[in-house]
Amino acid sequence: MSNPPPSPDPHTPAFKQEVALAALSSGKTVQQIAAEYNLPPSLVEEWKQVVQEAIVGGMRGGNRQKAKREAKEAARREAKAARMEQLLAQRERELAWLTEKSKDLGV
Repeated sequence: MSNPPPSPDPHTPAFKQEVALAALSSGKTVQQIAAEYNLPPSLVEEWKQVVQEAIVGGMRGGNRQKAKREAKEAARREAKAARMEQLLAQRERELAWLTEKSKDLGV
């Protein structure tokens, strides 16, 4: 007998943010916040850590730098693909020309 698939998370992102910010800024313990929102403390702690990491990453500019690197890499790949397409088209024209000349020469 297999286990049923996990149910989808019923908590909205706004709710998770509210709970995490309460855990970060209210001065209350994670257990107190969990009790107020009727949630397991481990879940409150998890959401709190996610928000903390997002704040630290934003302050470091990590997300912007990563996005810039990814955009630069994507542009490089697109330019390389365009160049490869040009070369392929050139080779196809050359092959067609050589095939035509071969027929003309009876080769």
